[in-house]
Amino acid sequence: MLGEEALARAWLHAGHPDFSGKPPLDYLTEGGAKRLGDYLRAAVAGEAA
Repeated sequence: MLGEEALARAWLHAGHPDFSGKPPLDYLTEGGAKRLGDYLRAAVAGEAA
């Protein structure tokens, strides 16, 4: 979905407005994998998160 591995890593580690400014990786390490998965599925489907 994000193309190159380097882009995926950058996205995981960068603050994101859809996650209250936190990096998506924080959601994985804090038990929010479902929310992150829902977000990514919606993005792939072209839906608003």
